[in-house]
Amino acid sequence: MRELEELRDRLQGLVKQQQKEGVVRYELFDIIDELREFNGIEAARTIADALVLRDGETAMHVGLALYNLGADGRAACLEAMKDPKTAEHAGEWIRNFGNLTDTSFLKELRSSSEPEVRRAAVLALGRFGAKWEDFIDLLDDPEAAVREAVARELGRERKSYARGLQWRATRHYPSAAVNKVPDSTQRSGGCGTWRSVPLMLHALSHESNRIVVRELTDALLHLIMKFCPGDDAPANAKFVAEAILEYPVRTRERLGQGFQVDEYSDFCNRGGLPLWRPFYLALEAKEGKRHLDVIKQAFQDIEKDHFEFTHSPDIQERDARLSSALIQALARLGEMWAIECLLEVHLNAARHYHCPVAAESGCTIIGLGSPAVGPLLKILTTSRYLPEKIEAVQLLGHIDDKNARKAVKKVASIWNRNPKKLKAAARQAWQISQG
Repeated sequence: MRELEELRDRLQGLVKQQQKEGVVRYELFDIIDELREFNGIEAARTIADALVLRDGETAMHVGLALYNLGADGRAACLEAMKDPKTAEHAGEWIRNFGNLTDTSFLKELRSSSEPEVRRAAVLALGRFGAKWEDFIDLLDDPEAAVREAVARELGRERKSYARGLQWRATRHYPSAAVNKVPDSTQRSGGCGTWRSVPLMLHALSHESNRIVVRELTDALLHLIMKFCPGDDAPANAKFVAEAILEYPVRTRERLGQGFQVDEYSDFCNRGGLPLWRPFYLALEAKEGKRHLDVIKQAFQDIEKDHFEFTHSPDIQERDARLSSALIQALARLGEMWAIECLLEVHLNAARHYHCPVAAESGCTIIGLGSPAVGPLLKILTTSRYLPEKIEAVQLLGHIDDKNARKAVKKVASIWNRNPKKLKAAARQAWQISQG
């Protein structure tokens, strides 16, 4: 067996060579296995030098070697977290040694001059269920990567993360790697973290980095929807709706799968808010019109999913509640662009028979009365699609307005060149308007 010093020199040489060439050096694995036979803190520190390598195969071999060294391996991982070159991987592997009862060393690393070290310390503290007080002050860190890590940890659901940690440990590492998920990790961080929301909102107000804004918004949306007290719900309702509307692609995913509509409705119920109220607050803002395309897409996605899951009453019920919230939000606005959006939603939904979204949006448009006549006439005169014209004239027949009646009468006239189906719908609408 070679001496420890010889192995150390050889390992350091192979690490530099692999970094330069980018090719895995399998001789390095043999040296790590030999070092592991020495045991002791010096061998563990030498092995930890290889944490600087980024490829998954080497990282796995180094991590398992440190784990097999027990307490010495954990101590070497903690020391490696002080070096910005090895801090990230060392922080990832420290969690596999079980619960870390004393996190004072990690807390000291928060004041390091190296941003990589501060970020690794935040992530490691989060893995061991640290309280929000342990890293909330780093929301003002000059490095965006550190602020992003803080936002992620503040919004993390501890229980679900603990389940993921346990699954990963038992399937990818030896079964003894995590004998028991730390109790501190199993605690949900929401109730205690709720006190950090004002500080997080303040940090968000002057944040310029887009990634940090997204992560911090995610964290706040999760905490507010899940843990907001009833008395604070009205004050946070506008933020909840704006945060949801700011994600066009993931709007449906956030409400239907991530947070679920049930959680949104629970938030509204706690604060005594109608379901449409948060969206109304967001849409009536000075620049609320920018959410127009998002709302259209949300309706289209809901309508699409509604018919894909016809055998799941629970999903249909949740979709109906979300649809109702957005329909009522548009109706309450009463502005022309909002009515046009609502009309477009109705026309899309009306393609499907017995659709609750079409029924509710149609009744809502009729209930608007005269303000809805202009957008309906626009559809009647400019649309190239006959079903849309028929739907528009039918709605006009239910509105008590002289311009609506005049338009219906004109379409129903036998002297014009309108298609038979359209004239038949207009005659029926005319009878309704006279009734």
